[in-house]
Amino acid sequence: MKRWRKFWSFSSAERRLLLEAAAALLKYRIGVRLVPIKRILERLQVGMGKADKDLSELQLATADQVAWAVNAAGRHLPGNYVCLPRALTAMQLLLRRKIPCTLCFGAATKEDQLKAHAWLSCGKKILTGERESRQYPTVATFAPVANES
Repeated sequence: MKRWRKFWSFSSAERRLLLEAAAALLKYRIGVRLVPIKRILERLQVGMGKADKDLSELQLATADQVAWAVNAAGRHLPGNYVCLPRALTAMQLLLRRKIPCTLCFGAATKEDQLKAHAWLSCGKKILTGERESRQYPTVATFAPVANES
């Protein structure tokens, strides 16, 4: 009951954002197990590269709200939502809001095993997976592909 009370204490915009994040997290949690990452990235219309565009204060505030919603939803949904579904969810939510962001993949050898991590950055700020990102050198970055009309 305490969680529901807290949920209803948020503004309607925050509740909508939380629900949007929860739905996308569920989708990507299942999707990354069933669909090749290449197809997921194509569907998001992203390609290799970085989004280096300077962001407005409003865009940065929106990015912070998206990060909050993704992390809050990930903590409260049943199951374990690791780095890749969280990063893809945040990317989807930001791209819907036309805010450029960069999906980063890192890899490192730990205890003779190759380990990987994904995180999402917006401008110079890391929105998801920040703590672990320091342990993984970046091996690939993906950003929105410009639509050619």
